[in-house]
Amino acid sequence: MLPAFAKLPIQFGFSIQYTDKVVNIRHYYPNFVVRLDDGKHWVVETKGRENIQVVLKDAAAINWCERATELTETEWNYIKVLQKDYEELRPSDFEELITAFHILTKKQTGIRATKRLWH
Repeated sequence: MLPAFAKLPIQFGFSIQYTDKVVNIRHYYPNFVVRLDDGKHWVVETKGRENIQVVLKDAAAINWCERATELTETEWNYIKVLQKDYEELRPSDFEELITAFHILTKKQTGIRATKRLWH
């Protein structure tokens, strides 16, 4: 169950800094934040298409979640949901959505990222 979630418009001011491909500091504004019954928090990004900037934003969001977890002792996770994957899966709830994704470790990929599990 989702006890709390919020769409994060830019006006809320929540952003994650990242460095773009030409080394400019940019601000990434995630789409949603979710808190589950178990106390875990999720930063959720929805995407229609991907480019190099998205990969850099993903890395920054993953790093932010790791640092937030360390500093707050509350578990923060990041998930990116591609539109095509969402349309294929049509999850009935958030738990079903996150179950369809597997968290890879930095050791496996160089960064921690979500990977689609279904085909």
